[in-house]
Amino acid sequence: MIIRKLFNEQCITFSQMNLIYNSRFIWRALSTWTRAYLISRYLGIGTEESLFTRLYNESSKFGDMFSLVFGERFSENFTWLLNEYTIALRDLVSAQKEGNTDGVNKSLERLYSNAAERARLLAQANPFWDESTWRNIFETYLRFTIEMINSFITGDYSNDAEAYDRLTAFTNNIGDYFAQGIYEFLTYTPLKTENLQVHEALNPISFNKISDLRQCITRNQVDAIYSLRMFWFELATWTRYYLISRYKGIGNEDIILARLNKVVDEYGTMLRRIFGDQITEEYLNLIYTHIKLIISLITAQIERNADIAAEATRLLYQNAEQSASFLASINPFWDKTTLRDRLYSYIRSTINESTTFLTGEYDRNIDIFARILTHAENTGNEFAMGLFNYIISKKLNL
Repeated sequence: MIIRKLFNEQCITFSQMNLIYNSRFIWRALSTWTRAYLISRYLGIGTEESLFTRLYNESSKFGDMFSLVFGERFSENFTWLLNEYTIALRDLVSAQKEGNTDGVNKSLERLYSNAAERARLLAQANPFWDESTWRNIFETYLRFTIEMINSFITGDYSNDAEAYDRLTAFTNNIGDYFAQGIYEFLTYTPLKTENLQVHEALNPISFNKISDLRQCITRNQVDAIYSLRMFWFELATWTRYYLISRYKGIGNEDIILARLNKVVDEYGTMLRRIFGDQITEEYLNLIYTHIKLIISLITAQIERNADIAAEATRLLYQNAEQSASFLASINPFWDKTTLRDRLYSYIRSTINESTTFLTGEYDRNIDIFARILTHAENTGNEFAMGLFNYIISKKLNL
């Protein structure tokens, strides 16, 4: 008889929190690069080959995680299937662009067959995962992906932001099911040294001492930290989509800007849940000002107005200094210098990203975006560590 060991909603440890985060993030990153690949195929932003390589390489991240938990053989089999999925997706787009209906149908058949095979393999490897559940997950994910393709085919972007939000929200659900299954698998037997090593390997932030494993927070607190952790990723992603709307005329500029501002709204709401009245309108206005300055910079670059671009850049760095100072003042577990340096790096990269849109250097543009996403992930990890320590120290209830 298999005894299930579910997450304790009232006591989730740091390692469990990071397992949940990593499981969500790996699916989110796959979705982000899928969208970037589709943009390269339909809109010509970035070369098809370089974007396909980046999407293909996302499979290796699943392989790394699976090899730690289920072994090399399983990892190789699942990675091969995920690579086949990526190839079938490429062939689907090619067939559609060529008007090859038979090719489209064959590619769709391959994609759904691949989803079934991945579901079967996962269920075989882990008794805590259900084959029908995984199959439904993969088929739903595929349908969302096809929705994106259809918006590019028709040029109707009226619901694009909402559709992408549905996809990213669904990746959270996938990640949660993924994380719970891995946790149950790892804790099916008493925690041994090798199990602890797996926990640490799956955790992007190093454990300082084993006693850290005994500290815990609630599931609501985990979700709040996750939202704040993902702020940097969401900011980078929607800023890019806004850049695409301005430089390429793709999508509704106003809708995308509203979605970008919503990222800040959600960020402020979550900050207030943790820090209360310390989160003032003055600070939130700094973040809204950051977006306004990015818009001013883009407009100045498009209009070739070097003076306004230089002034917007100066104000962006000033804004970053003020933001870092404020965040460090409300949480002793955040370092002002580190935050400032990370914000400075983000601004430099965003300016470079905007410039490459202007010059049409799309391969370099994709490299910059990849660095921005890596930077966002690292910043989010650091942010999460400070939040976890703050909640523990204050014994907060959310």
